[in-house]
Amino acid sequence: MGILDEAREELRQSAASLKWEEPLVKFDLIGDSQEQKNRLSYIVNTVAKGSPFGKKILQEACDAGYTLEMEHMFGALGACEPENKRILLNPSMPNEDLISTLVHEARHAQQDIRAPWKTERGNSEFSTELKLYRAAEADAQAAAVAACYEIKKNTGNNAPYSASADRDALIVSGFAAKADSSGKVTPAMLRAAFNGWFEDQPIIEEYERSYLVEEMDAVVKSGNFSKMPGGQKISSRQIVETYCTDADGNCYWSTDPDVMEERDKLSVGSKTRKSAEKFYQARFEKTGREPDQTYEDLKVRDGGISARESAGLLKRVFSGEYKQTFFRDLKAEVDFEKEGSLLEKRRLNHIVNNVCQDSRAKKELETLQKAGYSLAMESLGKAVSVRDPKNKVIVLARRASDRELQGALLKEARGVAAVQTAMMHRAANIRG
Repeated sequence: MGILDEAREELRQSAASLKWEEPLVKFDLIGDSQEQKNRLSYIVNTVAKGSPFGKKILQEACDAGYTLEMEHMFGALGACEPENKRILLNPSMPNEDLISTLVHEARHAQQDIRAPWKTERGNSEFSTELKLYRAAEADAQAAAVAACYEIKKNTGNNAPYSASADRDALIVSGFAAKADSSGKVTPAMLRAAFNGWFEDQPIIEEYERSYLVEEMDAVVKSGNFSKMPGGQKISSRQIVETYCTDADGNCYWSTDPDVMEERDKLSVGSKTRKSAEKFYQARFEKTGREPDQTYEDLKVRDGGISARESAGLLKRVFSGEYKQTFFRDLKAEVDFEKEGSLLEKRRLNHIVNNVCQDSRAKKELETLQKAGYSLAMESLGKAVSVRDPKNKVIVLARRASDRELQGALLKEARGVAAVQTAMMHRAANIRG
């Protein structure tokens, strides 16, 4: 008997040993056998007995009419089908994995129940689509880990939490790092688990491929653009206040409701960006609808400088203008932290120093630098610059001219100064 056969036999014996228990959350349980129904009741009751947070999530899905079923799936632990009101668990997987999966999928049901917008994929503009599915997945996994943690603390059953740690190490380690002596699940723990999802590069890329690239490519191939109408726009605040709630129903991102506007959380791969460009161009040619441009200025994770951009940069830095200022530009008059290649940093120095020729403009850059901002260069779409307040980075477009970048940098500095002034006035009014 091979290792796989041994694992299946162990799973079969474990499932056969379970006796029927009336489920504490009254789902309609559907399975191919009584053995499967026994497993489903055991999984439900493990959550309901051990995790108040998890039980509330299950109860909301149950009250909305969701059934709980076992169904064999290739490569998946489970699924949620809001259109059919079904939560599915894969009977080929161990119970300790299915316990967290049940909470994860029930959380998706809860998200769909609560959402006042169209939840089907393809209804939103590109950047909103990213916010929606990424926030939904990160939150569902945070909720699942929280439930497993409560089961461990309240019943001593460590298996579900340990299985989660093996499968989602970055999420669980972030969650655990914020735990305190109370043993309770806190907003800080949920936020850390949520952020941990975004550190798992393979899962980011897998969801991006299946949720965006494959669907866009399929629609382009079929020519039926009604399947992905787009246009819906939803803010980070709307999403996290709806999805990201703790056991008391409070938003655990209330301290940072714009979390899903962060540049890093909305980064895409270069293949995804190319698929989006192809999709919106094909839609324009087919329907006359103007392309959605919200993808154009998103950060490209694997978007290193292209051969064309590299050639342009080399040509620029060895031009007469740069030669004349070579020694001046070895150091910037306002010493920002900079991200990029040596040539890009040299160009950033050149831009900063040209702005600093005006004494008033120099003071504005000094204010920007004192506010903690750094400078970077990326392959932006149509924008000349992008401000990332969360990470305090001003991103300048590689393709733009030096003159354009000088104006953009000064504009961003003034924008940051205006925000700081408004905050100071608000603080003074509160004290007064």
